[in-house]
Amino acid sequence: MGSLYFLSIWLFLFWRVPQHRKNMIFFGLLLAGPAMIGEYLWWTKDWWHPQTITGTRVGIEDFIASFTHLTIPSFIYKYTFGKTSDMIMIKKGIC
Repeated sequence: MGSLYFLSIWLFLFWRVPQHRKNMIFFGLLLAGPAMIGEYLWWTKDWWHPQTITGTRVGIEDFIASFTHLTIPSFIYKYTFGKTSDMIMIKKGIC
């Protein structure tokens, strides 16, 4: 249920900022993969064993959480301080 809360925030930002939709998707997919691998290897191995919809060690909820938790702060930072995150600048070839 917590993942759906963050997904609703992400969808709101996606709807309100159409010029950054490609960046939001790119940034989320770029970092969600390593986050999922890290969760599988470290967090669920020792002490954290949540139940998932799929019944696997890492489920769709984890992907949604990784995707949204990594994208929302970067765009809040951009609109709060008027700056872009480093990953967006790397994608555009600025850095």
